[in-house]
Amino acid sequence: MPEVKDPKVWIGAELPWASEWTLAYGAAADSGLVVYNSKLVKPDEFKSYRDILNPKWKGKIVMRDPRDDGVQSHRTFFYVKLGKEFFVKLIDEMKPTIAQDPRTAIDWLARGKYHLCIFGCQRAAEKAEAQGLPVKPGLPKILKEGYPVGMGGNGLTAMKNPPHPAAAKYFVNWFLSREGQIFYQKVTGNFSLRNDIPRDGVDPAGAIKPAEKAYQWYDWKYPGPRDESQDWVIQMMKERGYQ
Repeated sequence: MPEVKDPKVWIGAELPWASEWTLAYGAAADSGLVVYNSKLVKPDEFKSYRDILNPKWKGKIVMRDPRDDGVQSHRTFFYVKLGKEFFVKLIDEMKPTIAQDPRTAIDWLARGKYHLCIFGCQRAAEKAEAQGLPVKPGLPKILKEGYPVGMGGNGLTAMKNPPHPAAAKYFVNWFLSREGQIFYQKVTGNFSLRNDIPRDGVDPAGAIKPAEKAYQWYDWKYPGPRDESQDWVIQMMKERGYQ
């Protein structure tokens, strides 16, 4: 429908294609790339994400596995913004510990076993902070490289040869319409990429702020680096003995 295809109604005045067949309809701002223990870390020590590589943090970093699909937005952001050298130095020099799930990582962080947590720790840190634990789900200022705005699972793909083509078209057109996206925001609390709707009920932690546009990095625009970064990180870590 014309209402759906009009680029002016979508953020950035363009349809947010994440691939040749997937449209990103929702996303969340993610400024919590560096989660930290508030008793052990002074946040003003960070001006750039390269400061994660400060020798003082050697052995004091816990992270989600950067090879996982669940951290692809953070991994791709670091890959594009900081390059391969960042990952090599992170693994070779900082000797981070991999936690298999975010709750474990944040538990270790809250107990002071580690000082920093990177790659997908923000949501678990928000819950820990709400419980009064000494954990901050992100730095209080925007670093010079900005931060990712990730689509997560908010992508719409129409399957080839559906059993009811007309019904599939009807649903796609409704869901991506103004009415459909207002409904999506209401029931999920996520931020729709349509820019012509109110933001009632959107989770403020993930809201995309227009005033910070210059710092925002939209992950759906980088499908090539997304896949390339995963393949490269998997091989790089395999060469270093990670299974």
